[in-house]
Amino acid sequence: MSRNHILHFPLESPVVSFDEVSIHPDNVEFLTDDSVDTCALFAIGVDADVPKRTKFRISISDIVTDQVIVAMIGINMGCDREFYVMPLSQNDTLKWKGCWSVCPLMESTRSEDKDNCLFDCQCSGSCREIQLIRNPNSTQDSGWSVCDMSLKYTPARFSCLNFSNRPSGIFKVYITDKPTVVYKDVYCDSETDGGGWAVIMRRKDGSVDFHRDWINYKNGFGSPEGEFWIGNEIIHQLTSDRHTYTLRVDMTNYEGESLFAKYSQFSVGSESEKFILHVSGYDGRSTAGDKMTFNDGCMFSTGDKDNDKNLNQNLAKKEEAPWWICDRLLVTLTGRYGEDIKSGSGIKWVGTWGYTDYAKYVVMMIRPN
Repeated sequence: MSRNHILHFPLESPVVSFDEVSIHPDNVEFLTDDSVDTCALFAIGVDADVPKRTKFRISISDIVTDQVIVAMIGINMGCDREFYVMPLSQNDTLKWKGCWSVCPLMESTRSEDKDNCLFDCQCSGSCREIQLIRNPNSTQDSGWSVCDMSLKYTPARFSCLNFSNRPSGIFKVYITDKPTVVYKDVYCDSETDGGGWAVIMRRKDGSVDFHRDWINYKNGFGSPEGEFWIGNEIIHQLTSDRHTYTLRVDMTNYEGESLFAKYSQFSVGSESEKFILHVSGYDGRSTAGDKMTFNDGCMFSTGDKDNDKNLNQNLAKKEEAPWWICDRLLVTLTGRYGEDIKSGSGIKWVGTWGYTDYAKYVVMMIRPN
């Protein structure tokens, strides 16, 4: 079944419209028109660029009547999580329930581009039925209201596990829905130890300065394709959902010797908790030695934010290595890059390697358990 419409949603200004709507038994296809900007969204508040004149398909798990078009949009273009369900039918009462998938449509195959979906067809919790009634106070035929606005769907969290069957690379990963849904470009490692790892830090050539302040470490810096720190706020959001996370650290020294350490429990607290580190469950098959357990319960420190337990000095400033620090530094993966740093302020993991046996390459990555 196919129809052409320009759908105007009875929301407050500005109004959003779609062209070339096609209604099918299990999905709706639509083409965004030239008025749609980057915050006119087809998923619940996904703050991402939506190209104009791009065709998308909404796959719907259950649609009661083919007279109904269902679309989600940020209220007032503000990227809010609530959604409206707007029927074309003139029936007084309509019911709908289901979950969503919003993916670009590849014209060559008429199939969804699953690698670039804006929204996954999963609901958090169970799908609940809502009832729509015609707004008696509206003079427009298209004026409908949602009786049960308590029903909200949040996207299933895209983790790198969703892309473990793809080559390693950068993918959009769902971070949080508070206060709005946020996706971030994350480098996903699909080769190491079964794949599905989200890389949160990488050092490899010294091209990025890691001796930075609190704000930089909070928000992140560098590029996920090169040297970078993903950001303490992002690490907190990723590790504060319903899953527990495993941490894996891989490193190689200047002699070409490679080691790794793996911990089955890893999470980072909020900024109000000074991004406190929780790490435990050292895997005995690891080769680097258990040294990050000494950082368990330590708060993050930078040169301008001294949160360590050393009363005499700011260790992050002294070692030029912002990190989770209590009273000593056995691990400084954010230290100065180079082989000939004499002060012990290099990239070190004091254990199997000595105090000045620095890493040339190091990567930290996490994966849901």
